[in-house]
Amino acid sequence: MDVLKNIQKRRQEKIKSILEQSTEQHPVEYKVEPVLQNHPSEKRHADPRLKDPEFVWNENYANKWERYAHIPDFDELPGINRINGSKGKIWRKMLISLTLFAAVWGVFHIQKPWTAPVKAYITREMNVDFNYGAVVVWYNRYFTGSPAFLPIFHSNNTETQKVNVPPAHTFYAPLKGKIVSPYSEQTHGILLQTAADAPVAATATGRVSFVGQTSDHGLVVMIEHADGWQSIYGLLQSSSVKVDDWVKGGEKIGIDSTQPTQNYAQLYFALKNNNQYLNPMEVVSVD
Repeated sequence: MDVLKNIQKRRQEKIKSILEQSTEQHPVEYKVEPVLQNHPSEKRHADPRLKDPEFVWNENYANKWERYAHIPDFDELPGINRINGSKGKIWRKMLISLTLFAAVWGVFHIQKPWTAPVKAYITREMNVDFNYGAVVVWYNRYFTGSPAFLPIFHSNNTETQKVNVPPAHTFYAPLKGKIVSPYSEQTHGILLQTAADAPVAATATGRVSFVGQTSDHGLVVMIEHADGWQSIYGLLQSSSVKVDDWVKGGEKIGIDSTQPTQNYAQLYFALKNNNQYLNPMEVVSVD
């Protein structure tokens, strides 16, 4: 046991001696530099532009999107056949157009029973005007004011009386007056007597489909409304709207005509729903 202890002791002394010699030959120098010397954050805080909140925000925004700079575009992904520039977009549009044209051409040249409803639908959509009145009614039902993508509505409004009829429809009286000729199957409308030069209002929101002279009722304005409704205003002295104008319910569309040598005027008013004439008095009150 003493022999082992002596060996271990001599080994430790030898190691200590070697370490001391190494230290004397190669002294260790310690150099401490300031932590913030030449550090990016030190320069950052020294930048006077950092006092500008807009500059700081732009810097942070730019750094935020740098992480996505390495992400390739869809056209650059492996296995994607890419067509450069605007020519690629044009060719894609042409390909889609030719495909649709070929499909429609094929439907009209294939004499099969299943093509009949498709032909009827395409023919109807290509020949029947879009019912913009329904769009306006829907917009006014869920939003406030006139939709920006439609022509500007006129600002001349007249005081009218609201009369509620079947749900989702509100009709206005074209004007206040006395009925001098009631509705009949022959006239299809009513004749109102009112003050001279009285303004005539649209009975509901819709699109003007006709403005012109007729043999029966002089100057006539026709307006198409949602759900197959149509209103007709005749014997007008003048009109303030033209075809394809959009009008709101209660908005002025013209002036009634004054009778010669008389101090009153008359207005012919009719309503149609799905091409069937209805008694306006069942829908609107003009008394």
